Amino acid sequence: ELLSGAHPFGRHTTSQQLITAHLTEPPASLAAKNPIVPAALAALVMQCLEKDPGRRPASAALVLTALETVATPVPSQQMTAARAPRRMTGVLVAAAVLGVALAVWAIRPHGIATAPAGPIRLAVVPFDNAGPADQAYFAEGLVDEVRTRLTELSGLRVVARTSSEAYRGTTNTPQQIGKELGVQYLLTGRVRWQEAAPGRPAQVRISPELIRAEDGTTAWEKSFDADPSDAFAVQRRIAGEVSQALNLALTPQDSSSAGARPTENAAAYDAYLQGEALLHQAEHSDYDGRPAAALLTHAVELDSGFALAWARLSYAHMMLYWNFNDRSSARLGQGADAAARAQALAPTLPEAHLAAAYVRYWGHRDYEGARRELDQALKTRPNDVKLLVPYGYVARRSGHFDEAIATMRREVDLDPRNAIAIEDLAHTLTYVQPSGTSEPLFERTVLLSPQLGNLWMDWIYARTEEGNPDRIRDVIHRAETALGKGFTAWFLTNEHYGRHLLLATVVEPELRARLLATSITSDFPVDSAGMWLMKAALARSAGDAAGVARYAETAWSITGRLALRDSAEPNWPLWKARAALLRGRTDEAIREGRRSLEMLPPSFDHVEGPDRLAFLAAAHAMAGHADSALGYLKALLAIPSHLRAGGLRLSPEFASLRNDPRFVKLLEGAQK
Repeated sequence: ELLSGAHPFGRHTTSQQLITAHLTEPPASLAAKNPIVPAALAALVMQCLEKDPGRRPASAALVLTALETVATPVPSQQMTAARAPRRMTGVLVAAAVLGVALAVWAIRPHGIATAPAGPIRLAVVPFDNAGPADQAYFAEGLVDEVRTRLTELSGLRVVARTSSEAYRGTTNTPQQIGKELGVQYLLTGRVRWQEAAPGRPAQVRISPELIRAEDGTTAWEKSFDADPSDAFAVQRRIAGEVSQALNLALTPQDSSSAGARPTENAAAYDAYLQGEALLHQAEHSDYDGRPAAALLTHAVELDSGFALAWARLSYAHMMLYWNFNDRSSARLGQGADAAARAQALAPTLPEAHLAAAYVRYWGHRDYEGARRELDQALKTRPNDVKLLVPYGYVARRSGHFDEAIATMRREVDLDPRNAIAIEDLAHTLTYVQPSGTSEPLFERTVLLSPQLGNLWMDWIYARTEEGNPDRIRDVIHRAETALGKGFTAWFLTNEHYGRHLLLATVVEPELRARLLATSITSDFPVDSAGMWLMKAALARSAGDAAGVARYAETAWSITGRLALRDSAEPNWPLWKARAALLRGRTDEAIREGRRSLEMLPPSFDHVEGPDRLAFLAAAHAMAGHADSALGYLKALLAIPSHLRAGGLRLSPEFASLRNDPRFVKLLEGAQK
């Protein structure tokens, strides 16, 4: 209206007409109403008026970037000649708007990049590997190290690796990528190899290019020739020159480590890069860190002073420990020893603090200790998603759900195409917000990574809150379609927060029969225990008493051996208790359940602790101890947990309480 002198829908007079026009009609063209408005500005205004949100600018930062293009001095005589008398009011306003833009343009620096309000956003997309496929890990590792160095720039927000990886080999234009990731710049490039020849060592040419996402033009590019064993120097130079091109300065914390070489041993660094590639793969597939641990072990064998490799080796060990691939004290000790070695070699290395944080968090549930380690690492890299991820988890485990949600929103902002980050946020919201709040995030995760197993488990239990079996079955059906052949293994071996009976009751008879007829072979005992627990629940729902006894006894035997091997692990008594309850040995189930609760109460772990209350409530209900069951339920419903009123109505364990007025009143109060 300011630029044209008329409302975009000015031909309508009543409020109802204006509302209808706003919702259904395209606005009148600004360029047609006032031809002297610069074409780029007119196009931007019309883009902001698009009905489809997907066609509007994705962020205010992109609008500012577009306005910079408009703010180019125009000779006053040209403006005078172009004026249209009938639109004098609109022209004067347009001149005033452009005058302000010109004043801003005049006082801002004119380097390659002029930073808008707030930090510049950049994505480092995968470089092309113009060499052997088995050398791709080198290019990936180099790019990841450059990305890590750039996260240390206080005036820059770097999109994390997972979201950037989505554009490997893409045909999307820079403009499309910029809009999807909400960035102003892309750093891309190519890695070319020259094999060694007589009298000449192998060489690698790295050709990075900094691209303006708005128009796809090059802001900076350069080629670097180096020996593959000296990739560190190239990483530093690329990060340094990109920061100069963006008119940014390295933080004081970075200056102390900018020249540090992680190792002088080329073979050790090569093993480290291969191990890192396998770690990244494990994080997004089966969480099996064994192959990565083997390569990282080789790296530190080649160079015992390689602190970065020690830190990542610790993480590989702890991944195996936390995900029950090897929940042994021996594995925990290996992780702790590697982290201590990393910190002794490089006390200020962020990865060393990160490794120590995972040992405290995953190994000892020492959330405050983990937070202290992460605080130290974040001083150097406050916007590194690798550090924010465990920070959000630690906040959630310690009961600071608001802080966890805020941290996870930062993760999603910096890693907008990371399905795990989005799913984690959705899952965390289900603890503290009404049913349905997380639904859009689960749907968004499906679009990005439908084969993510945790997505389907967490979504099922978000929907149990609604108390509608059809809604739960809908997610199970979608999971079967998405996971394909992997669905059966996912369903049978998953821990499912202990809601085996609820799931077994909800599924259709045909699927129940198929699952009972299938067995999964795994070299991880926890997978076998999970399968027999689920089969016992399925058999119980099918009325197969003999099957229940057989399957539950097998699960009891496996978890009993695990408990003997590691008596300090609080999960094994809980798993034993679940097996005993399915078998009908309620006294034994209650005893093991209490032991598990004593080892891990809700006040100590706000994620897993409540599951122990839920189990004891179920065990007492099945044993006919209504008073005790209601007492546990009252405590459970007073705190965030996986189980709320809707799920309690559906759970077969609480069938004996459904006609108890106290139970009905308790659930009614919980819903309010």
